Amino acid sequence: MTAARTGLPPVDLTARLGLVRAVAAAYTMKHAQNVVVGDISGRNVLYDTDPRHWWSMWTVSG
Repeated sequence: MTAARTGLPPVDLTARLGLVRAVAAAYTMKHAQNVVVGDISGRNVLYDTDPRHWWSMWTVSG
C-alpha cells in the first residue's frame, strides 16, 4: 500500500531507514528480556517520522 493510498505523507529513504533501525532496536530489547511478540506486521506498528520523538517512543515514564 502506498502513502498516497493511505493518506500519509511521503517518507524519504533516510527517515525510513531510521524508523527500521528504531523498530529493530526495540525488538532487540524485547528479545533480550525474553518478551514474546505475536505479530510484527507493518500494519500493527505505530511510528513517527520525526527523529526527535523516537527515543520517547521506547521509554516508559513513571
